[in-house]
Amino acid sequence: MGIQRRIVVQGLLLSMLLTVLLLTGACGLLGAEDIPTQPTATAALPTLIPPAESLATPTIPAQPTATAGIAVTSTGATTIEAVSEIDFAPLVATIEQQMAVQQVPGLAVAVYQNGVQLFAQGFGVADVAENRAVTPATLFRIGSITKLLTTIGLMQLVEAGQVELDAPVVTYLPEFKVSDQITVRQLLSHSSGLGDAAIPYGRTDPAALHDYVASLTPSSAFAPPGTLFSYSNPGFNTVGRIIEVVSGMPYADYMSTQVFPLLGMTHTTFRRDVALEQGLALGYYPSRDAPMPVDRDPDNGAEYPAGFAFSSVEDLARLALFLLNDGALDGQQLLQPASVQAMKSPVILVEPLEIGYGLGLLLRQRGGETIIGHHGNINGYAATLELLPSHGLAVIVLSNRNNFEVPRIARAVADLFIDRAEAAPVATQLPDLDEAALAAYAGRYVMPNAMPTDLSGQEAEAMTVAMRGRRLTASLPGVTFELRPVGPDLFDLYVPQSAEPVTRIAFMRDASGAIAYMSFSLHALMRVE
Repeated sequence: MGIQRRIVVQGLLLSMLLTVLLLTGACGLLGAEDIPTQPTATAALPTLIPPAESLATPTIPAQPTATAGIAVTSTGATTIEAVSEIDFAPLVATIEQQMAVQQVPGLAVAVYQNGVQLFAQGFGVADVAENRAVTPATLFRIGSITKLLTTIGLMQLVEAGQVELDAPVVTYLPEFKVSDQITVRQLLSHSSGLGDAAIPYGRTDPAALHDYVASLTPSSAFAPPGTLFSYSNPGFNTVGRIIEVVSGMPYADYMSTQVFPLLGMTHTTFRRDVALEQGLALGYYPSRDAPMPVDRDPDNGAEYPAGFAFSSVEDLARLALFLLNDGALDGQQLLQPASVQAMKSPVILVEPLEIGYGLGLLLRQRGGETIIGHHGNINGYAATLELLPSHGLAVIVLSNRNNFEVPRIARAVADLFIDRAEAAPVATQLPDLDEAALAAYAGRYVMPNAMPTDLSGQEAEAMTVAMRGRRLTASLPGVTFELRPVGPDLFDLYVPQSAEPVTRIAFMRDASGAIAYMSFSLHALMRVE
């Protein structure tokens, strides 16, 4: 995600906004919390990703604060249709149409229901120059889906009695200087108050992850721990360091010997040379004429836990079934059901946006259904793993195109299995905000940087919300959007004169009732006067 020339935050907010613009229909829930752009010589890029014997299994501590708003049912209540009776033609048509429109060289899709494979197919090519076809076994980078695997590695150590979820991080990492109040659970749920950053190129020596965590300072956090949800790659890299210290093994070695084999993910790896030997799909960016290959593949040992794994839809199907079955796979209980339920239970919510985050898992509402899973973007690749527990449904989509809007494919799959009978539209009363009420949201909202120094020397990136005439606008340099209220502290963001919103944002208030943050694309932007 090589030499680090600049700590990444500058340009990330604009990149996220422009990406959402391109990916109309994502409803603001990209989940690809790491929006990359083509590497240059002067800027780094954001990425965004127990022993096999039985372990002692103490009770998993319950989350300390009860939350509500998103329910997850783990049973697959829907009866599987005969595979021969399922018409996958609409799905294939959607895939082919989206690949053409979004300039995707290659893509692999797998669909499972109640543990049965219904569909697994490759489309397009893994290598444009060699015209090598994609298959369900083709490896791709999976970006932040890696966080799910990191969480499982940590939960193994919890079940072994070696880590406590609600213990302070400093219990295991004396070098962690951010705060002695941040807990392991808060790192896993993006509720630690840490800012974000992602560094695609860096060291790969054994000390890389230790030195990265030791470089974090109190200024890396922007909010009190446990108070709000804001996506943080550094938080998950710190989890990887806990795995290293507690297990006594380098993070990648632990995952490759203790996690991937346990799940039967026989081809998943952190080593690019190994992935290339197994037929890795090369990464591409869209361009005016044809897909352009990534000219510098990211590698940074300090970022492995947040988003650097390589995997296939075949291997990730194993992960999906493990989650749907509450830790059981191939007749073996690999983790306690309570451990996997803790992963799938929201620790913290952004209720106006109907999203929450458990331990390594994003939960959100779409079309009346609760969806759990994770998305991932990393230079030249985009991926999604989505589960609909109430239908026993798992969908995995991997592509070798940067920022491809993979949720469109997942929705096309869901449409094959879910009866979306047209319901009478519910009348909603839009907020009637006068100019003074709208002006109360005005301010400068800063994207918090978790790293100690912005080596570019540039000012922190921010979005400016202001009144322009009688309208509320949100601006970045050279780009201005209109904000239209749709609920209490809830706004849709529009390109001027557009009929459809680009995304939805929420403003969040502190204990005094003052507006303190803006929730945008899974990040909490801090309001500064």
